[in-house]
Amino acid sequence: MSEPAVGMFFAIDGVDYRGFVLSPTGGAAPAAPANLQAVNPIANGIRANTSGSTNTVNLTWQPKSINETGFLVQREVGASGVWENVEMTGASVEAYSDNTVQPNTTYSYRVTATNTYGSSGPSNQATATTGSTSISLVSVAFAPLSVTAGTATTATITLSSPAPNGGANVDVTFDGVVLGYLQVAAGATTATYVPTTSTLLAGTHVLSGYYNGVTKSGSLSVTIDPTLPT
Repeated sequence: MSEPAVGMFFAIDGVDYRGFVLSPTGGAAPAAPANLQAVNPIANGIRANTSGSTNTVNLTWQPKSINETGFLVQREVGASGVWENVEMTGASVEAYSDNTVQPNTTYSYRVTATNTYGSSGPSNQATATTGSTSISLVSVAFAPLSVTAGTATTATITLSSPAPNGGANVDVTFDGVVLGYLQVAAGATTATYVPTTSTLLAGTHVLSGYYNGVTKSGSLSVTIDPTLPT
């Protein structure tokens, strides 16, 4: 009599499923997830108000099974060698945000697929280092504060401390219109924005910045040269 199979391999819709392990009761435990990635938004220069705060690590992974009932997320602090359970997700989940991390700390993560027959081996390990909660947006200021349309002025965005690795992306709006973001380079504390004043109407214009939960604004007064034709 031949030995019973202990694994199987197949593909569905071009997706490769492999690594199922038969349990002693005859059911199949799921395959280990793959391509686990861990990102701290602010420490990696991602816009804070759209992707999370300093105290967040965003995880993504690729399921390699179709029979899991959930995924166990585990983490290790530094190089402690101690893995703690963080979350048990549901089936078919491919992402999780760990909001219980501390600033200025390195975390390693791994994810295991589970079902009633057992658990897979762990995924690859992914590491992220959180940023500092002490970095905040201090000011947004124009110099000069008042110009004639067509005259140059520069707005400076200032942080309280040097930007982390990956830079600090400060979301900005001008007169309520979203411009995107200005990046304060890693290790720097300022970034600048130069508006095209020749296209501005007379009056007060406002540039606002948002970073790490703080919003600051700076005002610019524009006048029209009375000698120019209207």
